[in-house]
This record gives sequence, structure tokens and C-alpha cells, in this order.
Amino acid sequence: MKNKEELEQCIALLKKAKFRVTEQRKILLDKLLSANKPLSAEELFECCRKRKLDLVTIYRNMNSFVEAGVAQRIPLENGKMLFEIKLNDENYPHLICRKCHKSEVIAYSINSLDEAAYAKGFSQLSHTLEIYGTCSECNDSKG
Repeated sequence: MKNKEELEQCIALLKKAKFRVTEQRKILLDKLLSANKPLSAEELFECCRKRKLDLVTIYRNMNSFVEAGVAQRIPLENGKMLFEIKLNDENYPHLICRKCHKSEVIAYSINSLDEAAYAKGFSQLSHTLEIYGTCSECNDSKG
């Protein structure tokens, strides 16, 4: 039931931002919500191949989701992006494996950094704080 509630929240955010709620967008939202991990556009493409969603459509929709505040981008060191659903205003850094691209949220809110920037008169903030390394599974499989 949690995914259905989250899907409804995503749809409400899209509508609030004046984006149409298409069947393609519902499919992509469902895939992101059910994955329980951030996905790349290429991974979404593989998941949606039978639904005839092309890569350009997926990228356009991911950009719309980010613009509407439904999703956030997680940059990888190689320049690619992962996408995950973001339904609150909290910003959290991620631990990202350089080998398998596994991504985990670090339980540390960086909103206090925003507050410090606002106190200094800054506005329209954006930031990226990601920590890259090698996860335990990849370390164990060095072989």
C-alpha cells in the first residue's frame, strides 16, 4: 500500500507543477517506487522495454520529475545520473559504489547547510554532496 500512497503523492506533485499525468509517467513512477534504489535512465529503459518507452522519452520524463520536485538526480563520477523519488524537502547525501553503482542514503540531513547559506543572504540554492567508494559486496568479490 505504501507504493500506492507514494504514487498518489507523485501524481499530486506533477499536477501542482502543471505537468500532465500520462500513462508513461505513471509507469516510470511505479518502476522508480518499486525499485527501492536509485535507477539510471538506462536501467529504466531496460525495465520498460516491453512498454515501448524509448530512452529520449525516459530522459525527458526524468527531467520533468526533477523539475516538479518528484525525483532527484544523483550524479555518478562517470557523468551518468541515477534518479530516485524524493517526496520531502530533506536533502541527504548518498554513498555510491564506484563499481556497481549501489547507492545508499546517509542518515545526515544537509538542510542545516541551507539554513547557514540563507542566513548569509544566499537564495535559490542547490547542492550536491555524494561520497564515492567501493561497497562491501564489491570489496568481497575482488577475488
